[in-house]
Amino acid sequence: MKVLSLFDGIACGREALRQLNIYVERYVAYEIEQSAINIALNNFPDIEERGDVFDADFKEFKGFDLLIGGSPCTNWSIAKAGHGRETTNSGIGWELFSQYIRAWKESGVPYYLYENNASMSKEIRNAISEAFGHEPLEINSALVSAQTRKRLYWTNIPGACVPEDQGIKLSSIIEHGVVDREKSLCLARRYAGFQGSQSYLCRRYFGKSMGQAVFEGNPANLKALYLQNDRFTDEEGEATGCIIRPMTVTECERLQTLPDGYTDGAGCTRVQRIEAIGNGWTVNVIVHLMKSLESFNYDLGPAPIEAGFIYTPSRLDVVGGLTDDDVNELSDTCEVCGKPIKHIKNAVVDVNEKLHPICIDCELDLRAGLRLRDMMASANVGTVDALLRWIESNRHLVDKPEFMR
Repeated sequence: MKVLSLFDGIACGREALRQLNIYVERYVAYEIEQSAINIALNNFPDIEERGDVFDADFKEFKGFDLLIGGSPCTNWSIAKAGHGRETTNSGIGWELFSQYIRAWKESGVPYYLYENNASMSKEIRNAISEAFGHEPLEINSALVSAQTRKRLYWTNIPGACVPEDQGIKLSSIIEHGVVDREKSLCLARRYAGFQGSQSYLCRRYFGKSMGQAVFEGNPANLKALYLQNDRFTDEEGEATGCIIRPMTVTECERLQTLPDGYTDGAGCTRVQRIEAIGNGWTVNVIVHLMKSLESFNYDLGPAPIEAGFIYTPSRLDVVGGLTDDDVNELSDTCEVCGKPIKHIKNAVVDVNEKLHPICIDCELDLRAGLRLRDMMASANVGTVDALLRWIESNRHLVDKPEFMR
């Protein structure tokens, strides 16, 4: 698949495609925030970063399969009410959205997915719907994550619909402590500023509902103190037996259903990481909306089998040429995680061109296309069977980025 992503951020769309096991031949991204670019490239070094959308000639992407993106919602959000919020289809917010429409028309991609804040004005919503020719899906991330986050999605991907409620609770994603609600408040870019004294955090959380808090102790005790006096000292707060804290970066990643550590390792500060996460997509929503693309047949072009590479199902369909005899020789369960293999052609070709049933869905992160010979060298073993045994007993090492590189 060839993907054009505008306002790409930290490549949440690419992460969704990875989770769907969709082979990405090219992924061209337009993004101008350097910290977000660093995070995206740290996870997917093959992304082609192109910079500012206003400088793009989108006609060069004719033949691409999918256009994704969500233009910045800052100027349209109700959070900006009274501070120059745009409510008509004019201004910088509309100019940014217009670049998406320009990309759609100039590239001629068959499928698109556009996202923005549900709190935009009715006039802007109607204007966007007119541009696409249909109404959006309104999806609350609370259905597939631990946060409340209402967003609008305009897409022509077949079968796209509102997901069912998965019942994920905030308490299930925090690293330690307790919470006083089932779903987190919406994680936004400004959450990076949710830090300070105990009384300040209480004013922001209990008083203004601006940013989700986590507690060490009984939050009712701290709330009672706040209601009596909203300018208490840290010592007075601690005397209640409860401490309020902001969420960790890992907890923020989990709210957006990103893998733990997704924003780590790119040289970004805590503030930059949280800002980037808040600007991103809830990955589980995008996975749900893109799910039907799993069965789409893409023209991947000629690509002979190269021994030692790991192939996704769609790529094996094209280059593997597995016969019924080949499939019969494979077990129907993954040799790494033991789970049933959904697509029997999810397999690894080793250096001797022997097929091994190792599914792409298992915990071993195969997204880098790492060669088996390199994996065996990292594990200091000489055979595939020995490598499989080594993986079983060293999952904690396999998951580390330096092993996968």
